[in-house]
Amino acid sequence: MVSMFRGDSSFRGAITFASLHPHSTHCVFISDYDCNEPMESNAKGGKVIRWSYDKMMGKCKPTVQGEQRGTRNSFTSEKQCLMTCSSDYDNIYPPGDAVCDLPVESGPCLALIPMWSYNKERKLCESFLYSGCQGNGNRFENKDNCTSLCINPKKGRTGGADVSGEQASETDAGLVIGIICGVVFGAAFLVTLSLYLVQRKKLKKQHKPVPTVEMT
Repeated sequence: MVSMFRGDSSFRGAITFASLHPHSTHCVFISDYDCNEPMESNAKGGKVIRWSYDKMMGKCKPTVQGEQRGTRNSFTSEKQCLMTCSSDYDNIYPPGDAVCDLPVESGPCLALIPMWSYNKERKLCESFLYSGCQGNGNRFENKDNCTSLCINPKKGRTGGADVSGEQASETDAGLVIGIICGVVFGAAFLVTLSLYLVQRKKLKKQHKPVPTVEMT
């Protein structure tokens, strides 16, 4: 029998119950992870991004580490770290389509990763920029994954109208508006720059020094 512990910020691993006597059971604790160990950052020789649990903040943080794991507080992904160490995991990554009810969270880090999330108010899958850390399970790598989990099952259960056409048209309209605004802004900038250069050239001509002629 194997079981996993989560949520007490201590040793995490598997407990194996082995029978050493016909009438007794012995418990052996085998731990691959320890959420209480200090975070290790080996930036000098670091080659990979791994995740460690910060027990003071109750969050998992990315750190640059070597290829060989130097601490048991080291995980290959934020999700694995949270699942092992945090009691909030089930709230951040609820099972099934419950993630579709979560608000969009970009997270506090500095990356700009294009992702998709489900907007339950508009009943649409929308793109957003993910910062690279924290956030929640309402985050998908592409639109199809978002649609298949958050839109298609609801249509199948309720027989609702097909919103994919509406979603596509609204997305296309947003792109068109963005492109038009970008073109208008670019044209206005070029016109302003041209006027500035012409005016500057005129001012230089006006202030050009007049050569003096010696009187004999």
